[in-house]
Amino acid sequence: MNRGYDGNPIFAGNVTKSHFLDYLDFIDSAFDKFDRLQRPTELSIGSKRQDELYYEPMEKVIQEFQTRNDIDIYAIDTRSRKGQRLRGELLVNLKEGAGLSYKEIAGIEIFKNLKFSTLRSMYRNMKRKRSK
Repeated sequence: MNRGYDGNPIFAGNVTKSHFLDYLDFIDSAFDKFDRLQRPTELSIGSKRQDELYYEPMEKVIQEFQTRNDIDIYAIDTRSRKGQRLRGELLVNLKEGAGLSYKEIAGIEIFKNLKFSTLRSMYRNMKRKRSK
C-alpha cells in the first residue's frame, strides 16, 4: 500500500499506473530499508573492527617496550635525540601492535604536546627508518 509523507494511505482511485506510482513503491521500500538499518542488531552492539581482534592490549605493548628498552616511558627525555627516537619507536609499536588511533595515542602523556599531523609524520618517518 502506498503511503504519503504523513503515513496515511494514498487513494489512487481510477488512476492508471504511472511513473509517479512506481516512485511511491520505491519510497515504501526505501523507508522499510531505512527502518531496518536503524534497528540495532546483535552483531552491531559492541562489535569491533575485524582487524581489532588481532591487536594486543595497549598496556602489554607499553610493558614490552619498557622491558626491551629498560626505561619507563614517563622517564623519556623527549628533548634529546635518543628520547625522540624512543618516543617514535613507541608510537610505531602502539599504532601497529595495539592498533590505536592517533586520537588514542595523543591521550598518552608522552604524546600530549604533539599535534595529530606531527604524529602522522613521526609515524611515517619512524616506519621508514625501521624498514631500512
